[in-house]
Amino acid sequence: MDAVRFGPPRSHVALVCVAVVAICGCSSGSTAKSASTSSTETRGSSTSAPKRPSAESSTTGRAAGSGSTQSTTQTTAPSGPPATTPPTTPPTNAVVQSEVSNAVQLVRSRGFTPTDINDFTMPPLGGLHVIIANATQSADGHTEQAFFFVNGRFIRTDASPSAGIQLAWRNNTTIALSYSVYKANEPLCCPTGGAMIVRYEWTGTQLKALDPVPSAEARR
Repeated sequence: MDAVRFGPPRSHVALVCVAVVAICGCSSGSTAKSASTSSTETRGSSTSAPKRPSAESSTTGRAAGSGSTQSTTQTTAPSGPPATTPPTTPPTNAVVQSEVSNAVQLVRSRGFTPTDINDFTMPPLGGLHVIIANATQSADGHTEQAFFFVNGRFIRTDASPSAGIQLAWRNNTTIALSYSVYKANEPLCCPTGGAMIVRYEWTGTQLKALDPVPSAEARR
């Protein structure tokens, strides 16, 4: 009697082994394919991601931008503050001639005849000026007086009439007159006391003498 054999037939075992190998192969291929796909996606994601600028380059960019803005501001900034008041216009010849004409008329209305109006034509043309005139009814021609004007407007005279007055010098605000000085009993033609300079200054509101005016007796 033959011994009894247990277990499945050999053919069945072989089939089972083949099936197991096939399943393992498929599983391994699927795993490998998944890994390959994941690696490809990872590389693609790494390639397509934008590169962030470093802190140094970002700071440099902002600094460059700030410098550009400052340069534009400096270029468009005004060169200086705007003028708040218009410049003073110097008088024209027509204006000067009109002022001289009006001043001469005023002097004549006071009973004097102008003998020296040159100061009105000396620079500066505007501001303080003087006309030296002689009394129209004077027989000897030694009764002179100074008439002061500012911008063509009459201010006042110097003092009582004098025997001899001349314009010594002037500037923008001051006129200096030279007075002939007489000694007692001297004739009008020949003063021997020399001359005294008196400065008259225009302060903007009034005309004042900066030096003592010779006495009426000394001026005759």
